[in-house]
Amino acid sequence: MEIKYKKNKKTPAVVLGGLTLIRPLGLVSIPVIMIDDVEEISSTKSRYVEKYYILDTMKEDEYINFLIEKGKELYNYYGEKIVLYYGNDTDLNIIYTYSDVLSRYYLFLINEATIRESLIDKLRFYNLAIKNNFLIPKTMLLKKYLINPFNIRYPIIVKPRVTYVNSTKNNNSNIFKAHQKAIIFKDRKEAKSILNIKNYQNDFVVQEYIEGGDDNIYSFHGFADKNNGLIAFFAGKKIRTYPKFTGQSSYLELIKDEILLNLGKNIVKRLNFKGVLKIDFKKDIKSGDYYILEINARYNLWHYLGAINGVNIPLAAYNYLTTGEKLFSYNYKTTHKWLDLYIDYKAFKELKSRGEINIIKWIYSLLRHRKIYNVFSWRDPIPFIKWWIDWIKKRYLRLYQ
Repeated sequence: MEIKYKKNKKTPAVVLGGLTLIRPLGLVSIPVIMIDDVEEISSTKSRYVEKYYILDTMKEDEYINFLIEKGKELYNYYGEKIVLYYGNDTDLNIIYTYSDVLSRYYLFLINEATIRESLIDKLRFYNLAIKNNFLIPKTMLLKKYLINPFNIRYPIIVKPRVTYVNSTKNNNSNIFKAHQKAIIFKDRKEAKSILNIKNYQNDFVVQEYIEGGDDNIYSFHGFADKNNGLIAFFAGKKIRTYPKFTGQSSYLELIKDEILLNLGKNIVKRLNFKGVLKIDFKKDIKSGDYYILEINARYNLWHYLGAINGVNIPLAAYNYLTTGEKLFSYNYKTTHKWLDLYIDYKAFKELKSRGEINIIKWIYSLLRHRKIYNVFSWRDPIPFIKWWIDWIKKRYLRLYQ
């Protein structure tokens, strides 16, 4: 069968993900070959997507074989390896496991085995942080907590130990509410309900909760070369999430905080880190200290916001991986914020029920800043139209079936 790809000035990139990974590349005219599941179907309508593959019911071995065969096909067609972008822990874990064969056809940069094993397991990451004298909340396995619940300070937060498919992610529907990533317990009495998940004693961790709201959650983003030299970086903070404290990001902004930036750069150097990274921090409202929460070694929705504000980490990765060129990028603006209006409306309703915001303050918080959106874009409008059509169809079916 004839392979139908376009011959572009730039070799396309393969993106395992949706719009927030696609658009930073499209902004700099890097064509995209998208691979994802049916949830990202609206992303296929992006003007930046040259070709797409929607994989919905594949088992892991079928998915891996597809990536290998598609990589081989692209390599033979373009005569060079293709840069691979990955946006969730499931794909990251697959890349870690099958890096030898995938690296024959794709370009990506990952860390040494001991580091990468610690990045996708919160308990191992805690041990790594302690070993390197990083400030991190005390963390223990749920099994250990159930044996001795007096060995940790309250409030506590319970999280999945790992979040890739074939892990606790498969069981979260019975534990977490929609968009929720963790559960907070204020005291020992409240924490008795942890027994509801005692069947997953080795799958969850219990961590001391650092006091502060969602606007005390910060992150450092960057891409480091094979010698752990940062090529591009920026810092950001959350404005709102849903649900509050434990949920999905709905409103984000970039910030310039020298303490945070220096802390992120120091961690990269100490760990001899390479490739893409996002370091999450929580700022203690009492001490002002930044506690490290986790490091994600994958691409994420922040990169679209970074690109709009002047630091395009996916572009820095593309240039370095394809040519070895280092276009250092760290001078960024903070003019634009990122908004998921659908999720942020839910956040508003929750905050309103708690008496923490009213409609005027919420609207003002949205109107006073320039924004980009998770789906809508004037430059790339068709995915938004597709999203609305699908949403209306779903509502219609619910009402009349």
